Amino acid sequence: MSLAITPDNIATPALDRLASEINERFFAAEANYDGERLVLLERVLDFAIHAEQQLAEQQQRIAQLETMTRTDDLTGLLNRRGLEAELTRTIASAARHQDHGVICYIDIDDFKGVNDTHGHAAGDEALVAVASTLADNTRADDIAARIGGDEFVVVLTAASVHDGFRKARALQSRLNATTIRTGQHTVRLSVSLGIQAYDGKTSVAEVLDRADSAMYAQKRMRKPELIPIAT
Repeated sequence: MSLAITPDNIATPALDRLASEINERFFAAEANYDGERLVLLERVLDFAIHAEQQLAEQQQRIAQLETMTRTDDLTGLLNRRGLEAELTRTIASAARHQDHGVICYIDIDDFKGVNDTHGHAAGDEALVAVASTLADNTRADDIAARIGGDEFVVVLTAASVHDGFRKARALQSRLNATTIRTGQHTVRLSVSLGIQAYDGKTSVAEVLDRADSAMYAQKRMRKPELIPIAT
């Protein structure tokens, strides 16, 4: 009899050597359960405990790295990758439960002017202010993301088109009331916002593209009303 350790499941040379010692000392016909063998058992237990601790630490580091790859460094919101992953999960859930919701695509008006006039630090402050407003005015089950530059997306889950439109309009009003202080100046922000409904049959790429188009339609018209695109 011997331990069932093969080249396929040997993690390290140290484990290989330890397995060989155990095979020789514990399964030899003339072996006795002496103190030396008990010491070897203690080494096995120590090795197992250490390996378990290393595995837990590695899993924690992997989780941290995964969070970093899905999160926007500046605002702490999801980035595009994180949004697409969460939206895919949300649409799959909508398919299972015959649910629906709306997506709000948000762009800061004249963000380039903020950067050019007040500097990039002010631009960063504007992005953080928008992100904070979004976080403070959405539910725990909703999704908020900065997907690049001055563009944000909010997913209002489990909402009808009517309720989603109303919530999006209220969100836009709050964003348009957001101000930042830069030097001696107070800068009032405004945003353009497009809304698009989704359900369990929705394509992630398509719904984001339609919401984006709705946002640009509003921006071109320079009106405060939302421009929805029918499903």
